[in-house]
Amino acid sequence: PAHGLWSLFLFSSSVLLVVAGRNKFMHSNVIYLNLSTMEYPDIKCIKEYRETWNRSARLLTKVMVTMFSSEKGTSNKMVYKAERKRGPAQAFTAVNKSGSTSYRVAFNYTSEYCAIMKKQNKTSGDYDACELWVNDKYLKSEPQDQALCKTNFETYCNRNNATEFNYEDCQASEGKRSLIS
Repeated sequence: PAHGLWSLFLFSSSVLLVVAGRNKFMHSNVIYLNLSTMEYPDIKCIKEYRETWNRSARLLTKVMVTMFSSEKGTSNKMVYKAERKRGPAQAFTAVNKSGSTSYRVAFNYTSEYCAIMKKQNKTSGDYDACELWVNDKYLKSEPQDQALCKTNFETYCNRNNATEFNYEDCQASEGKRSLIS
């Protein structure tokens, strides 16, 4: 009776916190790709800058910066559309400005430091990737918080071997951002 209601409340609250965390993470100013089950040949790092959020249209615009081993970089505007019309988004459809790339992003795990996302290609070819993205809070967090993100990646993605990216390569490109934008 009362105990059951309390349990339901606690369960509902934790679900709301997890779902709200997804939006909070997606709205981080900068996020970095940390681990991926997909190989990205010649790519040193990928990061995304939050640009705009249109709340009524549920559209999040980001700039994706990709740095290559050759020290060259590209910058693409990405639009993330929340799949649900109401409530916190659990998945987004991402499309680049030209429309040549489209994929679905669904969350498996989210914290204030990181998110584990499943990506499904919607354009061409057939790829699925499981990725760990981190934000600036993660970079300043305690080792146990970082370890929890990586452990959850191994659990949710069923992988203990993945392509690892060094966020420092992205930060080193900070001065080059204006050159590639």
